[in-house]
Amino acid sequence: AEYKEKMDEIIAKLDALKESAWQLASVDGVVATKFDHNDVSQDKKDAITKALHYMYVKSKCQDIKRYFDLLKTEENVSTSEVKELVQLCATGTIQEWLSQYFKILDGDKDGALAETEMQQLYLNIFGVQKTFLTDVLTQHTTHITKKHEKLAAKALTEFEWNFKLTEKLRCMWHFAGIPADVQVAQPPPVIPPRQSIDWALLQESQAAELPEFDQMLEKYTDAVYNASREFYAEKDAKRLTRLQSTAFLIFVTVTDIIVTLM
Repeated sequence: AEYKEKMDEIIAKLDALKESAWQLASVDGVVATKFDHNDVSQDKKDAITKALHYMYVKSKCQDIKRYFDLLKTEENVSTSEVKELVQLCATGTIQEWLSQYFKILDGDKDGALAETEMQQLYLNIFGVQKTFLTDVLTQHTTHITKKHEKLAAKALTEFEWNFKLTEKLRCMWHFAGIPADVQVAQPPPVIPPRQSIDWALLQESQAAELPEFDQMLEKYTDAVYNASREFYAEKDAKRLTRLQSTAFLIFVTVTDIIVTLM
C-alpha cells in the first residue's frame, strides 16, 4: 500500500536524521550515543535534544503505521493525509496528537468513540511514550543491565497503579458531562449508561479527571529516575560515590532534555 511505503520512507529518514544528530554530539570522533554523568556542553546537549526528538517522532510514526494496519484503514489513507499526520507528530502539541488519533479511531466518522475506543486512545499514546523512554534507556544510556531494564518496567507499572490511571480513564467515561454535585449526591443518582463520547465532551472530562495528561511523559520519566535513585540509595547508602558512577544517573541529563520534547 502507498501509505506503508511512505511511512517506511519517513521512518528511515528519521533514523538517518537521528544518527546525524548523534554525530554532531560526538567528541574527538567518538559518537555520543550513550549518556553518562559527565558535564554536557550546550552544543552537545542541543545535538542530543535533536536526536531524541527524531527518536520520539519515529516512535509516533511507527505507531501510526501499526494503527493503520490494525484498523485496516489503509485503503482510505492518502499520501497527503500521511504527511499531515507525520507533520503533526513532529511539530504539534500532545492535544493535537490526541485529536488526530481520535479521528483515526472514529472509524464510522460519527464524531464519537465507544468506551473501549476511548480507553485505547489514551493507552496508546501513553504506550508510545513508555516505548520511547524504554528505547532511550536500553539504547542510549550507560551501565545498563537487564536488572535496570526490569526496574524501569516495574517503576512504570507502579507509577500507573499509584497514579490510578485506569480508574481515571473509567471516570472520564462514566462521569463525562455529569456535574460534580450530582456525582457525589446521596443517595447516588441513577446515571444512564453511556453509548459514546464526542470530542468536546471528552476534552471537558479529561480536564476534570486527567488534568495531568499534558505532563505524562515527564511523569513517566520521573518515575524511572526516582526508582533508580531509591534502588541505589537503599543498596549502598554510605558510598555516595556509587551514585555518581552507575545507572542511578541514567536520566539526570535526559530528564531535562525530554521535557523540551513536550
